[in-house]
Amino acid sequence: MFLDRRPDAGPGLHALIIGVGHHPFLTGDHLRHAGPTDAGTAPASALRFLDCLLARGVGNWARPVATVDVLLSPVRELVSPDGRSVAVEEPTRRNVQAAFDQWLERCESHPDNIAVLYFSGLGVQTGQQVLLTSDFAASEDDPFRGAFAFDTSRDGLLTRLPSTQCLFVDAGWLRLGDEVIRRRGRGAEPLIAPGPFAERKCRHDLTLRAPQLPDTGAPLSPFTSALIKALEGVAATEDPETGDWVLSTASISQAMTVLVQRELGKAGTGRAVPGAEIFEPAVLRRLLVHPQVEGELRWKVTTSGRVRCVPRLRTGAAQEFWGSIEGPQCFSGPAGHYVAKVDSFPGVGELAERPLLALPPAAEILVGSA
Repeated sequence: MFLDRRPDAGPGLHALIIGVGHHPFLTGDHLRHAGPTDAGTAPASALRFLDCLLARGVGNWARPVATVDVLLSPVRELVSPDGRSVAVEEPTRRNVQAAFDQWLERCESHPDNIAVLYFSGLGVQTGQQVLLTSDFAASEDDPFRGAFAFDTSRDGLLTRLPSTQCLFVDAGWLRLGDEVIRRRGRGAEPLIAPGPFAERKCRHDLTLRAPQLPDTGAPLSPFTSALIKALEGVAATEDPETGDWVLSTASISQAMTVLVQRELGKAGTGRAVPGAEIFEPAVLRRLLVHPQVEGELRWKVTTSGRVRCVPRLRTGAAQEFWGSIEGPQCFSGPAGHYVAKVDSFPGVGELAERPLLALPPAAEILVGSA
């Protein structure tokens, strides 16, 4: 295991991170596949997610990170936060199943644990989402023996503890012919299946999957890059009771589509990030600092002058712009409550003053005329 900091008592966060970057058997006429055999961003994306999980400068997780297990291909050694060299296993189907079973046992050790499962690699749509392990297609007769059925696995997990579960699937789509899937796509078994009369035990479910996205050529996938930004605070909301900025299952789910489209820029597809409906939001992280907001400020005033956005609390310096305020002004600063003021040129006087609330991930603020 990469990291084991289980407390003597009490709940913790338990993570399983899988990055499948190489499929050595993804060749041959039996699959009729002439595309790439690697998911090039998968290992780097998995390691970046690991870094985000262990980072301490952003905020405190609702439960301390207790255990983290990592499977990567190509295989490599990692250095744990404790300074140990850890040999990471290859994510074959057998190894993934063993790691999953052990992870689930740790997750169920306390009902208030947080379970985190992250997968990056390739997938196939066969009526449900099937995720490929590194030994996919090792058997020509049954290539999907090196894969697992994610949707059924998720249904099985929801019938088990803990009550808070976060599942992130960053899978590119492998294009296989319909005939190949029909004849050979029956071998993908779930990691866990729900019992016939099993009841749901998970109350706080955050399941997010990458939509079909273009290859941007970046070292990280757009989905994971957006997810990291969300977890580092860009998806935060203000807790009305404490004034703290928090990340919840609901706020992350709501922010992800905007953040992924930001990563894509002009290559944006407009596709939403598929996610399960959030019935009971749960706080996952409390931030140590206010999140940053970038957006546009528009005034219904057609004159020239100065715009000042003055924070009501001491969260940062005032945002100040000179020139015509008929067009949009770029706003960049800590999230929070501001007073936006429009002054004419010096010596003439104030034209308007309005309160505004700048919320992440992006603020598009339209303030009425005086």
